Amino acid sequence: IPQLQLNAPSQDDKDNKEPFRLLDVATGDGFNSVRLIKELISAKPNGFEYHGIDISQEMINYTNNTIKNDILLSTFLKNTDISDKYKINICVQNGEDLNNYK
Repeated sequence: IPQLQLNAPSQDDKDNKEPFRLLDVATGDGFNSVRLIKELISAKPNGFEYHGIDISQEMINYTNNTIKNDILLSTFLKNTDISDKYKINICVQNGEDLNNYK
């Protein structure tokens, strides 16, 4: 996903130890969530926070199932993320709650 420029150092990478954070609004069925998380793993090996949100619990369930059913991604996260450096949070949020992600 070149438009995100994940290979370029972020301000966080240069100045402090804060992880790269990405907010994915309207995760839908989770297809793009899997792509984004895989790109983050590749481009940000020191860690990241991925926050996927949607207003529908049904879509959140789809997203969680899509991630779980991606064998490569789920196996990698299960076996590699011992230090908890890859934080993945997927939940129901509405527009008023977006201030939590500043």
